[in-house]
Amino acid sequence: MAGTYAFASTEELSAAIKGGLDPSLEELAETLLDQAGLIIRRNVDVDDADQEMLDVCKMVNINMVKRAINADASGMYGVSQADAQMGPFQQSLHWANPSGDLYITPKELGWLGAGGDWVDSIPAKIEGYYGSNS
Repeated sequence: MAGTYAFASTEELSAAIKGGLDPSLEELAETLLDQAGLIIRRNVDVDDADQEMLDVCKMVNINMVKRAINADASGMYGVSQADAQMGPFQQSLHWANPSGDLYITPKELGWLGAGGDWVDSIPAKIEGYYGSNS
């Protein structure tokens, strides 16, 4: 493992990247894997005995770091929408992660069993007469 918190190693990250991980980025990748693992652990109570949960954490850990590394490596990575117009030459790009931040997508939070909506009921305690609450 790549540190205290990471769920994946740099070798596993490299296997998930087309063309592999650039060797010059291995130290950065190790640090990012550890930081991303900490973010996951702060959002989810990880059961180390649940192998399926650990596999999902590993997948999310790798996805988070891939997004951060690729945001810097490619001029177009992180673009969520691109618009072009031929005459008078207009182009517009909308960036999803231009600064390469580590983040968990809402879909990944769902895979981890975190986030999402929840509903609960808190009974009101009202003293005295208030219309229907008498």
